[in-house]
Amino acid sequence: MSRDPSMSLRGALRILGKDESPVISTLNVLLGGLILVAPGLGLAAAPLGALWGWVDQKNEATSLLHQLFDNGVGKLRGQAGYQRHELLKAAHTTLVATAFFDAVESAIGPAYRSLSVTEDEKRLLATRLPDARTVLDRLYDAQVPMPSATMGFEETVAGPLTAYFTETAENTLSFFRGLRAWSKVRQRRDEDQLRAEIVAEALRRYQGLYVTLAAKVPEFYIWAGLAEAAATRAAVEQHAHDLAELLDQQAGQLVRLEQALRRMSPAEIPAAGSQTGMLSLANRAVMRTPLVPDESLRHAPHVVFPTVEQGYVTPAFRYAVTSPDARPAEEAWWQKLPLEEDFDRFLAAYFATPASMLAPMLLLGHPGSGKSLLTRVLAARLPPEGFTTVRVALRSVDADAPPREQIQQALDELTNGRLRWGDVSDESGVRVRVVLLDGLDELLLASGQHGKVGYLTEIVDFQQREYDLQRPVAVIVTSRTVVADRVRVPAGSTLVQLAEFDDDRIRRWLRVWNETNGSGIFGGTVREVDPAAVVRHADLARQPLLLLMLALYACDPAGADLDALVMARADLYRGLLDNFIRREVGRSLGVNASEASMRQPAQTVQWHLGIAAFAMYNRRDGLRVSEAELAADFTALLTEEQGASDAAAVAELAARTVGQFFFIQASEFNTVSGLRPARTFEFLHATFEEFLVALHTVELIGELARTRRSALRAAVDTRILRALLSYRCLVRPTSVISFAVELFRALPDEDQRACIELLDQLSRQARTRAVFEHGVPYRPQPDDLVRAMAAYTANLLLLRTAMSANALVPLADVAAVGADVPDWWRSTVRLWRAGLSDDEWDGLGAALGVGRETHLVHRAGAGVATTPLGEHL
Repeated sequence: MSRDPSMSLRGALRILGKDESPVISTLNVLLGGLILVAPGLGLAAAPLGALWGWVDQKNEATSLLHQLFDNGVGKLRGQAGYQRHELLKAAHTTLVATAFFDAVESAIGPAYRSLSVTEDEKRLLATRLPDARTVLDRLYDAQVPMPSATMGFEETVAGPLTAYFTETAENTLSFFRGLRAWSKVRQRRDEDQLRAEIVAEALRRYQGLYVTLAAKVPEFYIWAGLAEAAATRAAVEQHAHDLAELLDQQAGQLVRLEQALRRMSPAEIPAAGSQTGMLSLANRAVMRTPLVPDESLRHAPHVVFPTVEQGYVTPAFRYAVTSPDARPAEEAWWQKLPLEEDFDRFLAAYFATPASMLAPMLLLGHPGSGKSLLTRVLAARLPPEGFTTVRVALRSVDADAPPREQIQQALDELTNGRLRWGDVSDESGVRVRVVLLDGLDELLLASGQHGKVGYLTEIVDFQQREYDLQRPVAVIVTSRTVVADRVRVPAGSTLVQLAEFDDDRIRRWLRVWNETNGSGIFGGTVREVDPAAVVRHADLARQPLLLLMLALYACDPAGADLDALVMARADLYRGLLDNFIRREVGRSLGVNASEASMRQPAQTVQWHLGIAAFAMYNRRDGLRVSEAELAADFTALLTEEQGASDAAAVAELAARTVGQFFFIQASEFNTVSGLRPARTFEFLHATFEEFLVALHTVELIGELARTRRSALRAAVDTRILRALLSYRCLVRPTSVISFAVELFRALPDEDQRACIELLDQLSRQARTRAVFEHGVPYRPQPDDLVRAMAAYTANLLLLRTAMSANALVPLADVAAVGADVPDWWRSTVRLWRAGLSDDEWDGLGAALGVGRETHLVHRAGAGVATTPLGEHL
């Protein structure tokens, strides 16, 4: 990030002295003209008075510094936007300088007044310009550390400010050593001790001045409010009672943020007919809309959904400043950072920090964590007196356009073409402009793997240009956590990750839900949701949208109680999916449809969801699938009897299958204006995908086993099963096999035996030419026969061992007929090592082992010693 003149002493004095001509002129003369000389010219253009002016003028310079500081604080009243930010930085920089110079005088004591520079010393110092330049640059042009949202008051004091005072004290003492009068001071004082005293006194004075200033300037109070130490918080709150009470309220929905920022916003509310007034009305309308997407409403005709204003729960969060060591795409890195609770205070501090106008905040979270809803609430809550806010859904704008054009496209969509960004920005006057860019992950999908890697740098350039025009813009960009490493994050950017709901937030959300549905609960059309039962399913309930799914399930009087689904996770996920499938089928067939009439359509929808789950699982990242890819998979795997006909009908069926359930997220993005947006799909929670993969696999195996048994063990058509199991080993994540085992053990004993026999037969035949010569045209990844055979054989044996009631599976039962079993086994292990990825090989090695030399063992249920697969290569 470029140097900020207002955070250096020279720049700060210029800003504070802008309307104080007599004061700044006098101070400039006392300091040898250095204040008004161009930075960088140094001692070549300024007399040496810049160095000794602070000690050779009988304290006149420090008195004028105090006067400029006091006048600058007074100027903050009535200022906003760019001018306020410049004054804030200048006032803080001058506060630091005031504390330092007062500390120097206090630490040196009465001898300070006797320090002077003789004519001979002036000539001597003039010959030491290179040495003096270091002192000069440090004193006048160094960037002074300042508190912010990401580095609060105490952290700034303990770290960068202490370092600044220490270095500045050393440079000042270095200058004093060249004065004859200094020898008298040195006779009485140890310099190391004196340096320590100057730093300690400077910090003490800085803290005192800061606490006093916090009562007059809200921004200083909020930065100090981020302090961990209770003593500091208490001292500051003594001087700022009203703001302290406001920020300590228990109000949710970012109400405290709105009220705090309104205190710092001296501008008036924009006129109703103005461009900024129309924008404010459009932003604030979201608070009256339902808390959930419209697609959800059709699933529950008797349910009343809370509005955003009623039901939004502010999340906890973690934050950091980007650095070379930052790993924002890795969950493990985030988990090492402290969990923060007060998002209102943090956001207030962030928007009050001038640095927020020069680099973006990257706001991260998992699918369903509430990133998009947070941007809508922020747009509504930022007070229009001080902020002009534009929210941009990146999925709805041209992915290849520069940020300025994307902002304009969003304004066109929001106001039917009534507003222009340039006009809105100009009309905002002293207000801070805020741009909320929602969905960087969707933008990256639209632009390909490397197309928008520099997007955040484009944002910084945009912010810098606007700041230079005295129209500062704060920018927040949202994205899924896992793609944060696919974009360059500029220096100085703030990183934030939204945390999952804790038990208290779950209960608060459900309290509003039950209150909103009080009439339905009283009338029996809606069942009250028990918070304790929901909390017991925390793996789902901690994401807001998945919490909604649980609430919709639990409030259905016709559905099973949540407490009835606590024995096995597979039961829970099956119950949830069956409930939503039944709702959707019932909506299609009509309110009078019987359970019998819905059974077959529900099974068909479940089959289609299974294809969609495999479509995502078998792609390279295992998480998402494009609309075109999904249509291709449906075409390959469905027969006409299952709903397939022409290509257009199949594509429509595929899109309808995933589009009708809100727990599948559709990401849209434009690459060329005017064309139909492209879409990708993924489950809001990956566990739904994993469960459906397991369910689809077990049901397909069960169906084939029953067919084989009824046909007296004749050959059955296993092409679809082979196709689905030939692209990825089921070891990652481990929940796929766990679900499969739970589902398998719920089958009747006779069906379980038939499935085991089928898996044995398929394993014996798996490496024959006929198995891979004829198949369905299913291609989620490019053809690779080695990988396909490795994945298929590994999955068959993984399922066989995991489902076996006997932990030991004889290799002879699964080896090719007539093969030398040890040779067959070694070649199979080598096939796996050659065809599987390193991650799959490691996962398979963790799942399978060999026991008693001739038996295959699934380690999760084994009670015998095993040898690892690597020893059988």
